[in-house]
Amino acid sequence: PIDASRQDGGINIRTWPVDLMYQPHAIAAYTAGEQTYVVSANEGEARDYTGYNEIARVAEAGSTFHLDEQAYPPALVEALKQPAALGELEISTASGDLDNDGDIDRLQASGGRSFSIWDAEGTLVYDSGADFAHIIARDYPHHFYTGNTTNTDFDSQSISRGAEPKGLAVGRINKQTYAFISLKRMGGVMIYNITNPTAPRFVAYNNNRNFQGEPREGTAGDLGPENVLFIPRSEAPGNQFPYLVMTNQTSGTTSLYSIRQN
Repeated sequence: PIDASRQDGGINIRTWPVDLMYQPHAIAAYTAGEQTYVVSANEGEARDYTGYNEIARVAEAGSTFHLDEQAYPPALVEALKQPAALGELEISTASGDLDNDGDIDRLQASGGRSFSIWDAEGTLVYDSGADFAHIIARDYPHHFYTGNTTNTDFDSQSISRGAEPKGLAVGRINKQTYAFISLKRMGGVMIYNITNPTAPRFVAYNNNRNFQGEPREGTAGDLGPENVLFIPRSEAPGNQFPYLVMTNQTSGTTSLYSIRQN
């Protein structure tokens, strides 16, 4: 389930006939039960170069690209093309033609809007699905899916990659393994206990962004987090707490968090 529109009257997380391509920006490996697992932050990235652009909107179906009529009957296409449905959603015209006949059999959009865990053979064992969307909707109902350059574009990122999971770090604390996933557009970091790779548990969402501040004046806190780095307690100053370092591209800042367990 995703919120796929900025013109649907607010937060509207629901299932649509569209695939999300994982396309991770960052990955990390860890072991659990003597098995190796890979964690991915599923940002998504479309190809948009001089001379080539794969991005289209669902509303362009029938002009920029064509949908398979068996998979997407005309009446369904017209309904999906509405702005409050999938009309503005960015999809790829370079994928989704499953039978190579020139039309798209499955709408596919960049970015999983989630984080995933895979085994050493590449089999998916866990995906956070719509967790990030629901957590942000709960904690920031008036700033849901805001971009990272202004505080006044509520719901604007629904049509692209949502909160945009970007950076990733994995670390051990008191014999438990945690994943730290930064959100480039919404800001902040999601924290999950991934000790059991098939049943991770949400721990916290920490975001020091100031939605009452002005990004252009540097008063909006950290914006556009990119990479995150976990520093174990044994390597931290004073050996008191583990730390998390986060670099923020838009605000040009670096954040240092001490990690303390309640």
